[in-house]
Amino acid sequence: METIAPGMPQVEGHWVDPDVNPLIERQRVPNQDELRDQVERDLPLLNNEQMEAYTAICAAYQSGEGGTFFIHGPGGCGKTFLYNVVTRTARCEGWIVLCVASSGIASMLLLLSATAHSTFKIPIPLLEDGTCRVEKQGFVADLMRATTVIIWDEAGMIHRNAPEAVDRMLRDIRDDDRPFGGVTTVFGGDFQQVLPVIPKGSREQIVRACLHKSPLWRNTRIFFLTKNMRLENNNDPAILDFANWLLDVGHGRLQGDSTTIRLPNHMKVGEGKLPDLIEAIYPNINQPFAGPRPDNYFLDRIILSPRNEDVHHINSKVINKFPGEERVYHSADSVLPEDGVDDPVHNIPLEYLNSLNASGLPISHLTLKVGAPLLILRNLSVQDGVCNGTRAVILALNNRIIKARILGGSHAGDIILIPRLNLTPSETGMLTFEYKFHSNLKFLL
Repeated sequence: METIAPGMPQVEGHWVDPDVNPLIERQRVPNQDELRDQVERDLPLLNNEQMEAYTAICAAYQSGEGGTFFIHGPGGCGKTFLYNVVTRTARCEGWIVLCVASSGIASMLLLLSATAHSTFKIPIPLLEDGTCRVEKQGFVADLMRATTVIIWDEAGMIHRNAPEAVDRMLRDIRDDDRPFGGVTTVFGGDFQQVLPVIPKGSREQIVRACLHKSPLWRNTRIFFLTKNMRLENNNDPAILDFANWLLDVGHGRLQGDSTTIRLPNHMKVGEGKLPDLIEAIYPNINQPFAGPRPDNYFLDRIILSPRNEDVHHINSKVINKFPGEERVYHSADSVLPEDGVDDPVHNIPLEYLNSLNASGLPISHLTLKVGAPLLILRNLSVQDGVCNGTRAVILALNNRIIKARILGGSHAGDIILIPRLNLTPSETGMLTFEYKFHSNLKFLL
């Protein structure tokens, strides 16, 4: 008789049963009574706008008619709260709900969620008439046939080709010609925020890539959330003024006839020089600190820039000010050979490969220090909170492993290990060859 040593991890799930789909089992909720209690607590907290959307979505999946919905609203209007109430309601009734988001950090706010690309096997790059890489027989296909509701957050920032590919895949897998194969699909986001990124694309091309230009939009019912729930009980005039100012920026009310938005004086720092900005955001960062800095020192502040070149320049300035011994991690780049060609590219020096800063990849010479903050750029393990947008602080710098601690979110305080990765840019731009980036890490400061 086989015995298991005490204290060792136990096998979970019926792994020897071929009829058990682990993807479906992961979506099953064992304690539905607890979910019902949460729904009863959360329902009274929905405002009138949220309740209208909640009622329509629940009626769509409960009747079996399905439908496509879009929850539109700026940050703070309760979109995520509404998603989670709908999810708990459907799951406590025994339905399967797939919660996805267009970015890894947004998916962490939803229940049992992942990125849309990993859940639906959306290929990269995705062509206009492409479809998802899901075979009609298999665990993923069975999950798609069993799904009743899909909730897709941050849909405004993803290219319309992605939801169109998911629509084609679901119609085929489920043998149902209704939108998304009859699955009640709830999109959410804010078109005033980040739109789909089109390399070297014009304004018209970017707008055309948005979801609201897709044929799917004609069958989509839109709900607008306008009440900022974060400010509902906040009487601070400064916070209220800033929230209203952000809305004015989003609506284009501050530009007039020009393309320039002038910041109020209280938002300006010193003489507008970079050292003044660094000191204002990270005060006394050049001073040694007794022990690790408080998490909120890095969690509550960040310097943003739209251009990678500026990001690298600011990172260099900040890390030079940061106390402690620096360590430089060098990448080992190489050219990928073409099929059937022994040596497709001749005499490309390593220095030139190191100078290529592809979008989404770290720089070839990455300077780090213990105690410095990180921003993860790769979805290494979404379920463990290690995904694109996760913020962490360095605990140790080793030859092939970086030890760090997650800041903020449901995984705050978790220790993570970041290994060396081999990465190939999906977009090579104007280059006539492909190259591989051998990196120790996948993050920026």
